[in-house]
Amino acid sequence: MENFLQQLSDIFVFETAELTIVIALLVIFLFQLFIYISYYAMPLRWKKKQYNDVKATLSENDLPKVSIIVEAENEVEHLSELLPLLLTQDYPDYEIIIVNNGSTDETCLLLETLEQEHKNLYHTFLPHSRDKYGFRKIALTLGIKAAKGEILLFTESYNRPVSEQWVKSMASMFRDEKDIVLGYSKINRQKQVWTRIAAFDNLLFGMQYLSTALKGNPFTGTYRNMAFKRNLFFDNKGFSQFLYLENSEDTFINRVATKTNTAICINKESFTETILENYGLWRQIKQSFSAARTCFRGYQTALFSTEYLFRWIFAIILIAGISLSIYTQHWGMLAINILILLLSLSTRIIVINKVAKYFESGKYYFSLNICSLLQPIYNISFRQTITKAFR
Repeated sequence: MENFLQQLSDIFVFETAELTIVIALLVIFLFQLFIYISYYAMPLRWKKKQYNDVKATLSENDLPKVSIIVEAENEVEHLSELLPLLLTQDYPDYEIIIVNNGSTDETCLLLETLEQEHKNLYHTFLPHSRDKYGFRKIALTLGIKAAKGEILLFTESYNRPVSEQWVKSMASMFRDEKDIVLGYSKINRQKQVWTRIAAFDNLLFGMQYLSTALKGNPFTGTYRNMAFKRNLFFDNKGFSQFLYLENSEDTFINRVATKTNTAICINKESFTETILENYGLWRQIKQSFSAARTCFRGYQTALFSTEYLFRWIFAIILIAGISLSIYTQHWGMLAINILILLLSLSTRIIVINKVAKYFESGKYYFSLNICSLLQPIYNISFRQTITKAFR
């Protein structure tokens, strides 16, 4: 009996290198647990209360006039699908402003035809320019200046509201003196493998900006589904403070969003959806955010970048720990390494799939580790592409 107890205790005696590996794995796991529970799972925990609050306070008499603003360049096919969905929104007072950003296709003809049938649809034209730098911010500013609504609601030409209640859902959150409402835009997974990766990336990004807003530290959103008050734009001199930035519209939100003026809207009727028809569209979305994030204030981007980096560090240390334990036949260390791996994997699978189910982003079981490890790689790749472009 004594020999058995001695052998059992020897299993859990560690050398300095072994102990260092175990402690490092535990520290990273605890950090992951904090991020996943405190950030990635937070919007899901909050959504039930948010939904009940909206139902309790919703009154059509209090709903402000909304101006939906869409910037489009040679997007006649996308607009022909988007506009019918915008024109049939269940909302008492809203207008749609399309900024025709130098289009050379049949966009103008489509808009002029629909304007004759719908009095709340307007469009303005921005002449084509060879110099594309800052062209988007000029187009958005033009649309904002033309808007008559108190609330400016933004989406993209390739995006779609999933419900006729989209405008009402977003507008109803402008209470308690809120100036900004951040919505969620999902990416529809297709047969291509890369769309699964894109949907995973978009899901985590959505949970990042939604959860930080809930914690009182908003840092960004997405113009695929975002709204803010018109006076907020002019009171802060619009994009004029960021003329030197290519993606100043994203930086504008980063600078003006605060603990007290920002709300989120995540009932399913408020969702919008992006169908990625090609890889180039996803690359455009990612590069746009990569360019903007370099100018963001706050700790948030550093926090989530650290979590991305720790995924690889965890994997490398884990492989080293398992290899060392097998080489030395230290089965106690092997058991602890495998236990930490299972705890980490089960935590991430449970949190991600619960969140993904509600936010309609698919399921991630066997593909979770692949998607997680690829995310920091393609993020770095997109950032390097942007850096080279500005040299």
